[in-house]
Amino acid sequence: MEDFADLTGVKAILWAGLPGQEAGNPLVDVLWGDVSPSGKLPYSIAKKTSDYGNSIQANTDSFKEGIWIDYRLLDKKKIEPRYEFGFGLCKCPVRMVTPSIAVPPLLLTPWQRIPHSTTPHSP
Repeated sequence: MEDFADLTGVKAILWAGLPGQEAGNPLVDVLWGDVSPSGKLPYSIAKKTSDYGNSIQANTDSFKEGIWIDYRLLDKKKIEPRYEFGFGLCKCPVRMVTPSIAVPPLLLTPWQRIPHSTTPHSP
């Protein structure tokens, strides 16, 4: 990705991630503009393969790195990824509003007496 990501003609990168059987349908929806490309990365994309540390090969991983994988390893080694965990853009319209809370008037007092009784009770 480093070979093309910073070229002046590149305006966006549509990353399919880990596509499955139906991956083509949503990709076409994004390309045709029917939906917003609003996904977030579930992993980091490093600038170099060596930034990831250990390579994974079938039936050979001993997990010596422990929890130091993906963004944790990059953070620990102070390596800036190309795209960090959770990265993603959204072209959705956003409208900021001022929050408000409506509180109804208190209808009952905290302690009321049952009619014809002198013993207070909580409602």
